Amino acid sequence: MSITPSEISAVFYELSRLEQRHMDWLKGEGVPISAMIEPDPILHARIAMQAGFFDQVLPEEAGADAFVFLARDRDDQPADLVAWRPRAGAIARWCGRAALLGEDAVYGPRLAAEGALPIFSSPLGWLKAGRHGVVILDHHRAASFLEGLGPYQAEDEAHRAELRRLLTKPAPRILVPRRAELAMEVA
Repeated sequence: MSITPSEISAVFYELSRLEQRHMDWLKGEGVPISAMIEPDPILHARIAMQAGFFDQVLPEEAGADAFVFLARDRDDQPADLVAWRPRAGAIARWCGRAALLGEDAVYGPRLAAEGALPIFSSPLGWLKAGRHGVVILDHHRAASFLEGLGPYQAEDEAHRAELRRLLTKPAPRILVPRRAELAMEVA
């Protein structure tokens, strides 16, 4: 069974609003208030993460606090939920559909130098920039999606090197039939 964008949105809006302590922490890290609420608010949940995916857990169950974002696709439709645990440096997707956080804005105006698309290594940088740019969630799918949409803007030289490694699609495997196989096909 495939989950629909409206079901993803419904699950998202059932999550908890940020508490004042969450907003104070984000504000202290340099996140503008507008980035906490627009285009969709940052919400909060207790989650269990495993292998890049997460599930919401009940308050009495073992789990960890996380910020949750509604990831939208290039058509601005809800595509996935993304959980972020900043202190652990962990990020996970709910259903694995989103390749990027910020995908809905890829084709929007680019405010960076030379019209570059800012790519951030974590949601914190993305939030500090007012959600202008993207965070890579799935580098294989992101490489295909971002191909030809550069230039890109990295956070620093180390991030630039990482992006070069992550966004370079491996050459496809191309086979050449042996002469005997060609002979059989012709006969």
